[in-house]
Amino acid sequence: MHSNATLTLGEKSCTLPNGAVYPVLHPEHEGSRIPRVAEIVSAKLTKEDAAFSVTLDLALLERLSEAIGCEKVTLCFKDNQSIITVLPYDANGAFGLIMPMRD
Repeated sequence: MHSNATLTLGEKSCTLPNGAVYPVLHPEHEGSRIPRVAEIVSAKLTKEDAAFSVTLDLALLERLSEAIGCEKVTLCFKDNQSIITVLPYDANGAFGLIMPMRD
């Protein structure tokens, strides 16, 4: 299930789509803050700028995560051309493999 949601980021709080509000300032560090939206967006890389990029078929990844019995998975990369190992987040001993796709 996919849905559109809006996260509202203000100077002093962050509001989630469910209405929950969280302070922006970290309680342990006086004056600290999360990065401004412009700082986050400017950090975006293009495929050309990245060391390597990954394109995933989310439907197949979902099927693989169901097959290994976990909703959260960890993708392990050796390099940008090798087979990708998929491990369940809860370390149940299962694993999956994803073959790289040339684009």
